[in-house]
Amino acid sequence: MPSCWGSEDLRRVLRNFPGILTVVRRGPHDDFPVEPSGYDSVLISGSLTSILEEAPWIDRMKDLIRFLHSKSIPTLGVCFGHQIIARTFGGMSSVRRTEAPEFGWTSIHQVLASPLLEGIPKNFYSFTSHYDEVSSLPEEFERVAESKDCPIQAFQLKSAPMFGIQFHPEKDLKDGEESYRSQLKKGEQREFLNRRLGPKVYDEKIGIQIFKNALNL
Repeated sequence: MPSCWGSEDLRRVLRNFPGILTVVRRGPHDDFPVEPSGYDSVLISGSLTSILEEAPWIDRMKDLIRFLHSKSIPTLGVCFGHQIIARTFGGMSSVRRTEAPEFGWTSIHQVLASPLLEGIPKNFYSFTSHYDEVSSLPEEFERVAESKDCPIQAFQLKSAPMFGIQFHPEKDLKDGEESYRSQLKKGEQREFLNRRLGPKVYDEKIGIQIFKNALNL
C-alpha cells in the first residue's frame, strides 16, 4: 500500500493498541466507506489540501462528517480533519489562512476540560505544522485548547462525540527533525519553533493518551 494512503505516523501510534483493526480510506482519491455506520470510530487526518480549496471529494467529506454526527460515531479530526469539521458546520467563514503559521514544537494550553484530553497536563507541547486554521466556532462547538498564535487548537461538539485538534500529537522527534530538514532543503524561510527544546518537551505519552482517549469515546 503506498505510504500516502493514510498518515504513516498516525498508523504508527495506533499500533500501540493491540486488537485495533485500522482501515484506511483516501478522500482525495474519492475513496470513501460504503457503510460508515460499521465503524466504531473515525479519524480524519491532515492533508496537503488547503481547507480553503473546493473539490467534489471535499463535499463528500462534509457529507460523511454530517452522517457521523447524526449517528454519534466518535470522530477525531487532526489538522485538516479539524478544519473540515469546523467548515462542515460553520461554513467557509469558520476557517482562514493564518497570519502566524506554526511549525515546530508548540506550547498548548487547555482552556476547557474534555474527555479527549483527559489525563493530559493542562499545559503541554506538541508538534504543529499548518498555514490554515479554524477562525471561529459554531454555537454547538466548545473551544478546548489554544496556543499563543492559534486561538483554537482544539474543540469538541456538545451534541456528539466529535473533536478536532490543530496540533499533531502523532509526530515524534524523528518526524520533527525530518520536517525541519525538509524545510531547509526546500529553502523555505519560516521559523521552526523550539527546535532545540524538542528533546526536552516531547513526551510520547501525550500522543498515546490522546488517541487512547479517542478510541475509548
